[in-house]
Amino acid sequence: MIFSVSARTVYRQKLRAVALVAAVIFLFMQPGCAQGTDGASDNIPVGAEVSACTAYELWKADPDGVTILDVRTRAEYALVGHPPMAHNIPLAFWTSRFDSGRGDYRMEQNPDFLAHVKNRIDATDRVLVLCRSGQRSGFAVSLLQRDGFERVHNISDGFEGRIIADPDGLITGNPSKDGWKQSGAPWTYELDPALVYER
Repeated sequence: MIFSVSARTVYRQKLRAVALVAAVIFLFMQPGCAQGTDGASDNIPVGAEVSACTAYELWKADPDGVTILDVRTRAEYALVGHPPMAHNIPLAFWTSRFDSGRGDYRMEQNPDFLAHVKNRIDATDRVLVLCRSGQRSGFAVSLLQRDGFERVHNISDGFEGRIIADPDGLITGNPSKDGWKQSGAPWTYELDPALVYER
């Protein structure tokens, strides 16, 4: 059997390969926390968001006064990874009900979220809140602020980073633009019994 491949097909394949290599090189050349910070400071305005790099630098400078709070589900925390110092208190839990409009399973808010946070974290601490991409953590920050936490900030790029939106790109739809996991800050799959969520 003889296969005939047109020059145009070969050209497209080579172009895709070059684009993929360029994308990988671009992602690895992005400055990470190990190469410098983006302005970590103790003088962050109330309600301001911080990047994953800034959050890590703030924690390194004051590990006793800065708490990293991971509000993702227990499965995300355990299976996707997490910062090794992050307390896991889920803001919401996955349900078994599929939402065809969203194309995802529904989530139900954790009714004990605030009680668990208050039980583990001092309201005077600086609390840096993390989720997958910064959306759930933004909502959690609002809840905590309403409940008296004054030095609480959203980690805007989350653990996995924001989704790449390039319809012509090879990696579009992947959450790999930034985030804790891509920043150079430490992360792990190991579970510390003192940091995991238990009902």
